[in-house]
Amino acid sequence: MKSLFIFIDFPPISGGICSYNTNIIKHLPPEALVIMAPTHDGFQEATKGLPGKLYFRPYYREFPPLHKLRDLWRVIRYTWPIIQKEQVGIIHCSAPLLTGPVGLFYRLVKGIPYIVYTYASDVTRPQSSRLKRYLLQLVLKKAAKIVTISEFTKNEIVKLGLRPEQIVKMIGIDQAEFSGTAGAAEKTRAKYKLAGKKILLTVSRLVDAKGMDMVIRLLPEIKKMHTNIVYVVIGTGPDLERLKKLSLEMGVADSVIFTGFVTLDDLRQLYSLCDVFIMLTRQTNKQEIEGFGLVFLEANMYKKPVVAGYVGGVPDAVADGVSGLLVDPLDLAAATLAIEKLLDNEDLARRLGEQGYQRAVKEFAWPQQIKKLTKVIAEIEQGIT
Repeated sequence: MKSLFIFIDFPPISGGICSYNTNIIKHLPPEALVIMAPTHDGFQEATKGLPGKLYFRPYYREFPPLHKLRDLWRVIRYTWPIIQKEQVGIIHCSAPLLTGPVGLFYRLVKGIPYIVYTYASDVTRPQSSRLKRYLLQLVLKKAAKIVTISEFTKNEIVKLGLRPEQIVKMIGIDQAEFSGTAGAAEKTRAKYKLAGKKILLTVSRLVDAKGMDMVIRLLPEIKKMHTNIVYVVIGTGPDLERLKKLSLEMGVADSVIFTGFVTLDDLRQLYSLCDVFIMLTRQTNKQEIEGFGLVFLEANMYKKPVVAGYVGGVPDAVADGVSGLLVDPLDLAAATLAIEKLLDNEDLARRLGEQGYQRAVKEFAWPQQIKKLTKVIAEIEQGIT
């Protein structure tokens, strides 16, 4: 039985959800895969070599508001002939309110079962609107299964009236992409002027919720004991100018490096060079929240200890005292203490990094995680679900 995946986040779009989606299809049997994704500049080159039968159509290219029913109808119109041609037996909806209603449509019209994938804000955000909350509940309740990434999001879905047994947790790390110690690190060290430095690292889109401003605010205190500290921020986003201004105001501009977008090779090198990975993710409002935090596992794959904000699904990604340290992301003193503890105690930092690596490999390898999805698909095919 063939599966049709209807994606929103797909190459060349970057980010954690895109990585999640591509890893799912990389680890499923290609002969049973049919994929539909939006057209973006460079999509043909970015998706070269991916498995399955790929269809690209112009929909949701600018991530429109949920009320644009025209785009939902466009997706239905594009998928109809694909479903007929490929004899699709299961539909996978990668976003509850953007593609979930398409799955619901085919469930009601053609009796095709569908699976919905959720993350965090796509479940919490719609609850501010009675209509969106109702549609979200309907889409989830009619789904054969719901796949999500953390205990936090699972609990949020249960609060909507869903049965826990209808929900499957699945999140993984690509060991081939992030593993071991990167080579040629000295070249990267020279490129970013990191010789003789203690390195704090964040990898993220530059938005308020990721907490880079908190790290900049605590740097003056860290510099009292570690004058060679430098904070490397990898990523781009709308918060860049505010963060640069803040680093000047705090007198630490010479200790903060904004790299912008980096190549995969440079990313690997910087993971391998850092002493502590830190991201003080916080909840900026009732709806926007971190669903997991895959970058914490990426850092662990390089045997690096992490400091993380205790919020949303982050405790699923970071085992406190095992792979890193969880802190209140709004408590500067607690975050400062956690960083200093790891910088001052090399044995602790080494132990957390090693334990983080072992945990990532043992619990989050994609070949192991994908078994959960293949079991769900097999159950749907057998009519058990």
